Amino acid sequence: MSKLPSLRNLEAFIQVANASSIRSAAETLNVTPSAVSRRIQSLEEEVGEQLFDRASHALTLTDTGQRYLNQLLPVFTALRTAAILRPSDGADPVRVAAYPPYCADWLADLFHTPRFMEQNIRAELVAMEASTSLLADVFIYSAPRGMEADDVVKLFDLRFLPICRPELISGGHLRTPADLHAMTLIGITHGRGSWSQWFALAGLELDPATYIVWVDSLTALMAEAVKGTGVGLGEATIVRPLAERGLLTAPWEMAYLFPRSIYMRTARAVDAGSPVDRFIGWLTAEVS
Repeated sequence: MSKLPSLRNLEAFIQVANASSIRSAAETLNVTPSAVSRRIQSLEEEVGEQLFDRASHALTLTDTGQRYLNQLLPVFTALRTAAILRPSDGADPVRVAAYPPYCADWLADLFHTPRFMEQNIRAELVAMEASTSLLADVFIYSAPRGMEADDVVKLFDLRFLPICRPELISGGHLRTPADLHAMTLIGITHGRGSWSQWFALAGLELDPATYIVWVDSLTALMAEAVKGTGVGLGEATIVRPLAERGLLTAPWEMAYLFPRSIYMRTARAVDAGSPVDRFIGWLTAEVS
């Protein structure tokens, strides 16, 4: 490969891989399905490998395609979170540091909504490994419940509930929680008891024979749910931007309350009416 692949082709590849559908990817990208097909074919020519298996009715990744996707996702996450800027009055951008990574992904999705664009705020989003590791204006982070303080605001409690592609509901596959026993479930490796706790909340026991795909993060869980791998146990607020785009839905509102919350604090005193103050007001209203 003599040059870097087209960014437009890479974006089409990721969208098709996530949705397992050229038509769904076309709707997300706001182009025609034939345009998406051409971009995929162009990318395969650029990398010199077949990325999708077209032999079956369902569009699936080849082994090479899956490895390529795994390499691309961190790069695209970095691109989305490195700098999200909006026009403003020339003031310095509001630097927002977020941890864990799913917080950064959630904020990146929110920053692309018309609601944020209307705020006329310049924002720079930085994913971080710990809430104190960067000098930023605003920190968004996870901590045990009950950690509110004068300089710490709780944005929301972490509430986990089943999430899936809308087609699973419209197709009649999920009518009651008991139907989950016939589905592939998606869970996070460091929260292996969460599905059992949700089933208990629903008045059921998790069938030991139920097949569960384990992933290493909430971001990976949502990506698998968007692909249609199965039903994931996702966080209600974090998944909302994807639900608004029609990519995921929650069959039931019943949610398992996790013993942690998402908090926001500032690095210093905030002047009334400043960009930081307006950002805090917007995000607080967004999650209320």
